[in-house]
Amino acid sequence: MATTAVTLTDVVAALPLPSVAINAEERITVLNVPAEDLLGKGLVGRHFVTALRQPGLVEAVERCLAGDGPSQARFTSVGGEHGTTYDVSLRPLGDHGIVLLSFNDVTEMAQAGQMRRDF
Repeated sequence: MATTAVTLTDVVAALPLPSVAINAEERITVLNVPAEDLLGKGLVGRHFVTALRQPGLVEAVERCLAGDGPSQARFTSVGGEHGTTYDVSLRPLGDHGIVLLSFNDVTEMAQAGQMRRDF
């Protein structure tokens, strides 16, 4: 049986949610097509703040890179009538100095919660 090496790029590309890997130098190393659709193209090699400009998410990435472990943050994409709200899961990849972010669209839940509060 042949051994096949799977790269981080392969894994991130296979994920259905928008996903981004950030290295210890705070650079985006990999992002999949759904993440490019969300954040834009040409981000590989750029500082993560270029794409993720929201303070809560920036702080969560910095904490995770500093070794604080898994984290959660909120990201809002501006566009359309109300924008899109994402819960972002941040997970360190072992001791490799890489953090993997995955974006889960929770817009409908956030809007329903706002409607309940407004009522």
